[in-house]
Amino acid sequence: MNIAYPAEKGAAFVDRLYARANGSHVIDLAREYPAFEPPAALVRQAVEHTQTKSNLRAPCEGILPLRQTIASRLNQMYSHSYNPETEVTITAGGTQGMHTAISALVEEGDEVIVFEPAHETYVPAILSNGGRPAYITLKKCHFRIDWEEVQKMINSRTRLIIINTPHNPTGTILSSFDMERLQKIIQGTRIRVISDEVFEHLIYEGFEHQSVARFPSLAENSLIVSSFGKSFHVSGWKIGYCAGPSSLTEKFRRKQQFQIHSATVPFQYALNDYLTGEFSPATVSQFYENKRNFFIEHLKKTGFKIIKPSGTFFILLDFEEVSKQKDTEFAEILLEKKGILVLPLSVFHHDHYNQFLLRLCFARPEEQLIEAAAKMSD
Repeated sequence: MNIAYPAEKGAAFVDRLYARANGSHVIDLAREYPAFEPPAALVRQAVEHTQTKSNLRAPCEGILPLRQTIASRLNQMYSHSYNPETEVTITAGGTQGMHTAISALVEEGDEVIVFEPAHETYVPAILSNGGRPAYITLKKCHFRIDWEEVQKMINSRTRLIIINTPHNPTGTILSSFDMERLQKIIQGTRIRVISDEVFEHLIYEGFEHQSVARFPSLAENSLIVSSFGKSFHVSGWKIGYCAGPSSLTEKFRRKQQFQIHSATVPFQYALNDYLTGEFSPATVSQFYENKRNFFIEHLKKTGFKIIKPSGTFFILLDFEEVSKQKDTEFAEILLEKKGILVLPLSVFHHDHYNQFLLRLCFARPEEQLIEAAAKMSD
């Protein structure tokens, strides 16, 4: 089968521009990783478990203590009970979790509704499993889902809807109204939902994360994919989880068994210790909300229109009043003239739809944010 994968996406675009810099000083606001040290206690626990716990592989579903802790926290936060034995699975990060979830639920000829801009990992997973993405574009500056459009898009081949909240790359969040509309749309159908919630703890201004777990009918028809990398600054550890009803989890585990089998064991034990000890979601949220506010204050001097995020660690800049160039071209100019690496939003669209927007990651030290804003103000 000939698979028509999308054109150059985010990671490839960044790598190409980074190579062009050829060792020059570059302020990297493109790559989506937190440039901070993980909590010292978590690092100590990882070292201890590497030295003292079994370094053999875990079962496919992950170590039971971490699954129990995740199930307990999901129940505490979202009032939904997941059985840690049959409904929670440890993954090798969010990307693998999403790929495996899509592989578990998509078959040849199935249609999958994808909201763009969308993370670059979704569509290749859909295509590699014989599915067909059905795209719905979220328009600036609010990037809200038009549920009437979703309803019109659904047909007899629709099997899956992928949502992402808080949303990468726009920083928007889904409301309880959105979740209720989604719940109503899939009611009585064969449609399932994958909810990408890797930024669940990075949400601001008192908003509550609206996980599908809060909505009983949705929870029974959805797989949640989340990750610890963003919240704990351990993206290189590649540990996440998938939660969902046993019928969907069974399919997920059958795929995972032959994709990765299991995730790194000492890190699982360390994360379990940290989650049952020092971890506070409010602390993580406040840390990044402060970063967001700090960066916005400095960006106000640049002349770009700032689209303030309600979640994630990304800010969008609208440059339409400054230039009518394609966003990819404008990003290249920023690198060449200012030494700043950013992501154009069109790389998150299958057709490279240009809305004159750039995504900047503010999970960086303050001195880098100050320097970047100053250079963009010149």
